[in-house]
Amino acid sequence: MKPKIQDSAFGQRMQQLKEIAGSAKRLSEMSGLSYTAIRQYLDGVADPSRSSLAALAKCTGISIQWLATGEGPMTSVESLNELRFAPVVSPEIRPVIDAVIEVMLSNDEGTKLALSQNAFTFQQSVRRRKEIDELRNDIEIIKKRLLDPQQTDFKTMGPEGGEQHLDKHRAGGE
Repeated sequence: MKPKIQDSAFGQRMQQLKEIAGSAKRLSEMSGLSYTAIRQYLDGVADPSRSSLAALAKCTGISIQWLATGEGPMTSVESLNELRFAPVVSPEIRPVIDAVIEVMLSNDEGTKLALSQNAFTFQQSVRRRKEIDELRNDIEIIKKRLLDPQQTDFKTMGPEGGEQHLDKHRAGGE
């Protein structure tokens, strides 16, 4: 096994990639790298090859130089410019995307870092809200099933929700 990575900040940069992807599993799927490799990079116990760095950078739109060294801009100009040609978005969103691109293309590292951190925080908030909404919907479905007057006698319900014939189970029955 390779020795532990000397760049302790690499795991933090990988964490940002994981946040971009949404999860380590999703980052694995996007990059084509194994989940085990992604976990090892996140935990700082493995050092990625050049081809792995390239795959991670490409699938997330992150600068390979920044990913490998922590130096330079986090995102490449090319990947940000590709966002300009993303599928058509609503007119009210377009100015926001253009503003983010302008900031990320600037030389103001502090503002870029703040914008990146805020974007990741807001992304997590949106994802959590979506999960909460899905759970609430699931709870409503369960409530309806439990409180449905047609399905109150669970003893006579079969595996598919149909009624079973109980006379077969009587002593001395058929």
